[in-house]
Amino acid sequence: MLAGCNFAPHTPAVRPAAPNNAAPTETPAATGPVTTSPQPFLLRGEVILGHETRSFQPCGSPRQYWVVLPSGDAPAAGALAAPGYHPLYGEFVGTLEPAPDDGFAANYDALLRVDHINRLTTDIKGQCQQTPQPTRAFGAEPGWSLSIHNQQASLRRPNAAALTSPVASRDIEPDRHTYLGSPFTLTLLRAQCNDTMSDSLFGWQSTLVWQQQTYTGCATLANTDPAAPWLGHYQSSDTPDGHQLTLNPDHTAVITPDSGAPQASGFWHQSGQDLLSITFEPGQAAASERIYRRDGNSLIVWQETIDGSSYFLGDSGPRLIRLPR
Repeated sequence: MLAGCNFAPHTPAVRPAAPNNAAPTETPAATGPVTTSPQPFLLRGEVILGHETRSFQPCGSPRQYWVVLPSGDAPAAGALAAPGYHPLYGEFVGTLEPAPDDGFAANYDALLRVDHINRLTTDIKGQCQQTPQPTRAFGAEPGWSLSIHNQQASLRRPNAAALTSPVASRDIEPDRHTYLGSPFTLTLLRAQCNDTMSDSLFGWQSTLVWQQQTYTGCATLANTDPAAPWLGHYQSSDTPDGHQLTLNPDHTAVITPDSGAPQASGFWHQSGQDLLSITFEPGQAAASERIYRRDGNSLIVWQETIDGSSYFLGDSGPRLIRLPR
């Protein structure tokens, strides 16, 4: 067996499936108020960890979120951060919540509750400018890496020709991913993994068997946001200057009402295959939550929650058409 990265002992907890692996959830045939569960999503950005500081700024965004890391990952993440508030580059899977009214987190735009770390590294230069990366497994001594992209697995090793194979099947579970091809089996386990060669922390351990040769190391899942297809600008289908909605990559949402009222801002999550929920920041809107249902290229205001009471509109709610990008 070839040695890879250093593994920290870890017992995976029961967690929601990673968003890029979540099974589609059918929109319920509801006739009354529904309850949604926000699905975790992936954000990339700059991380600062230090005394009284836990900040995350998404790539390309002015927003800053207070980070709540899983208890099992917080010590290793803190050890990676050098004294003096030097930034790290991070890829986190989690959900957003309104910032609390008091404490250090109150000064931030929102609270990012991290479900798990995909990658955290001291190598920050140019990371936000890189194109999205596919799922990768890798190790050291000797070095090896395997990437999975477009149903194709590619194995690379020093001083050896690259080997490729189609991915015949995959079995995706919340804490275990298995990829099979005729010459290989790749198993990823959600567990803390340290790469001492690059001062990086990863959220997955990997074992690759390729033609009876075994490799071990760390892994990262593809660092794209599975909720990205929702992004864009939407406008009321009734009037060209009516209700407008913008869904941003940092998962902020901006609503411009058609009544001349001020803009309202909040945070959006995918809540099923065709449901999207927006939680409004305190004081921004009369509603504390609004649920939209996707119908082709448009969104329907399906339900609103005002003063703790939910009002179901169904398919009779206002419709917003997605504008061309």
